[in-house]
Amino acid sequence: MRAPPLGAMRHRLTIESPKDTADGFGGFIRSFEARAIVFAAMEHVKMQQYADAFGERVEITYLMRLRSSANVAAGWRLRKGARRFDIIAVLPDDQASGFILCHCRVLAP
Repeated sequence: MRAPPLGAMRHRLTIESPKDTADGFGGFIRSFEARAIVFAAMEHVKMQQYADAFGERVEITYLMRLRSSANVAAGWRLRKGARRFDIIAVLPDDQASGFILCHCRVLAP
């Protein structure tokens, strides 16, 4: 795959990794800490509406293209302002391009 067109890598995102802290009762409390700031290309993939025990929800998925030097893993998340994107999978883009693809999910109430 070719490099993204000029201007596509304009979205400033913060990479966040999970940090588990013991809660004293045998469980843990998960929080996220900022690791790095990167620029990425965002592409909307799908929107799905469904109902669960909490009411009606919307799941939106995105494909984020980052430079391959970004250190990310599934279970981490990307943040853009108040929006948080859960990383579902990290896939290598074409070897020659120097990019990785992050398949992300956003849950909206």
